[in-house]
Amino acid sequence: EAIAAQHRAFATRSVVISNLVRGPVTQHWFATIELPIFKGSQPFRGLALIIKQGRFLHLLGEQGIPQNWLPGIIDREGRFIARVPHAEVGQFASPGWRATKDKTGLFEFSSLEGDPLIQANAHSSISDWEVGVAIKKAELRTAVWHTVRWAVILGVGLSIASPLLAWSLAGQITRPIDQLRHAFGDA
Repeated sequence: EAIAAQHRAFATRSVVISNLVRGPVTQHWFATIELPIFKGSQPFRGLALIIKQGRFLHLLGEQGIPQNWLPGIIDREGRFIARVPHAEVGQFASPGWRATKDKTGLFEFSSLEGDPLIQANAHSSISDWEVGVAIKKAELRTAVWHTVRWAVILGVGLSIASPLLAWSLAGQITRPIDQLRHAFGDA
């Protein structure tokens, strides 16, 4: 895969990021960033940067994503490059995510653990990698219900308070008028 990515980089004259590759000796997963270098119009050298498996997990962890959200990155074959909470690097993503991996937008499918999710996908412009951030539908329903409940409580409270406020304001307006009327009526 790394050699194929290098060939694509020279063929397209652009930076290419490989899929995950498993090292033959260490069996650790890594990805390469291939940068073609040309001398005139002829291929001259290829610069390859190797990114080890834990770097992307560290990157996701630094983004300040809420704990109940599920961010992940998959390669073009649907293998996890990183996922929070932790999934095994190189493990295939859920069938639902793999089915939507080349699309940008919101999608509903089940996680690897079987939890119904709503996920937003974004496709990288410099690789065939997909970034997704999901939330469990149950947690989203809970958050929505909490918001709706507070809106209803606030609405009921305002409905009760409005007549009382109107009565109080009416009293504050009519009291001085009544005082003026009585003052001129006595004269």
